[in-house]
Amino acid sequence: MTDHPILYSGPMVNALLAGGKTQTRRTSKAWLKVKEGDRLWVREAWAEVGTMDPGYTVYRASYPDCLPPGLENVPETIEEAGYRWKPSIHMHRHRSRLTLIATADAREERLQDISEDDAKAEGAMFHDGRGVGHSGWRHDYTDVYDDARSSFARLWQSLYTKPGERWEDNPELVVLSFRVVRENIDQIEGQK
Repeated sequence: MTDHPILYSGPMVNALLAGGKTQTRRTSKAWLKVKEGDRLWVREAWAEVGTMDPGYTVYRASYPDCLPPGLENVPETIEEAGYRWKPSIHMHRHRSRLTLIATADAREERLQDISEDDAKAEGAMFHDGRGVGHSGWRHDYTDVYDDARSSFARLWQSLYTKPGERWEDNPELVVLSFRVVRENIDQIEGQK
């Protein structure tokens, strides 16, 4: 079992928290080293706030809901309180609140070969004929698609604009499948 840090944006962290994201696709071949049972600790945008030393760790994706109960007069943004968000790349392992445990060895796949089920596991929104279904992440646009695969394609196009990474380029990617544990990696030692 090996531990790896993995970067996630706010919308993807929310999808992990919602329980709808159990796969990710990465452009770097370095992710092929991930094997079943390996653990990935999620790095996300964060801040340390409060008058205590150390202060509270808060997370941009779920602020202010991530604050401990009982705090009063919580500002709408941390900037109002004189703090600023730190990029996910600077998050230390002990501050991480999410651990992903690989449920299979990493595999390679062409982007456009994603199946409908895998698009749902990525957290894509879609319309199932009865109402909007989704697996987690929120769009920053209002379109809702008939199937998760089309929705995933739209999200990919909005995130990856460099030649060789775009949807129409159909790049070879590394696919990671996992289950989400809502705990710090060091609090679940040995858990598989």
